[in-house]
Amino acid sequence: MLDFKDFKELYTHLSTMSDEEIQSYRESGRDFLSSEEFIPFSKETFVEQFEVDLMQTLETNGMHITGLQNMSSQSYISRKENR
Repeated sequence: MLDFKDFKELYTHLSTMSDEEIQSYRESGRDFLSSEEFIPFSKETFVEQFEVDLMQTLETNGMHITGLQNMSSQSYISRKENR
């Protein structure tokens, strides 16, 4: 939206793009999703940060959960997928 004054202008731009422009956007999107720049937005990073935040909140409130500490999100995800 930074390059457009409103949604109508954005819509006009998108609806008049050539097939080559559309393909270029798709390729750029695929490149981003497979790059290291995407890591902060991945579900694995979300789970890791959620776990850290949850543990900090629980500890701040005097509560503790065993079994989550030192468990990587990847091992959690793997266990969940195997169920």
